[in-house]
Amino acid sequence: ALVVALLLVGGSLIQWSRHSITVADGVLLASGAWVEGEWIRGAEALDEAQTRAAIAAAAGTDDHLVVRPWLHQAVRVWLDDPADPHPSWILSTARPEELARAVNSLAELQASEQPGSQQRGSRG
Repeated sequence: ALVVALLLVGGSLIQWSRHSITVADGVLLASGAWVEGEWIRGAEALDEAQTRAAIAAAAGTDDHLVVRPWLHQAVRVWLDDPADPHPSWILSTARPEELARAVNSLAELQASEQPGSQQRGSRG
């Protein structure tokens, strides 16, 4: 019984620690949640202090958090989707500048492909 309990706890910790963020095929995917690029207004890389402040401020908001305590930097992704209750996502990452560039590229590509659309910018 102890072995089974340890396996269950270990498996739960491994699953909890899995933290994948992907930008591909017109979609931002973060630990199972996803948003299509057309709904992304922009992204900004956050340093350690900005990440702490954003996470603390998100406690009283509808921001979507995908954070891990051992990752001290993040990216804030601003959304413009009336059907989504989250105004932004805060995603912890070891490479915030790289992720912000990828998300902004996705948003710009999607905006340019929509007829009559205007370029979207990052709120901030």
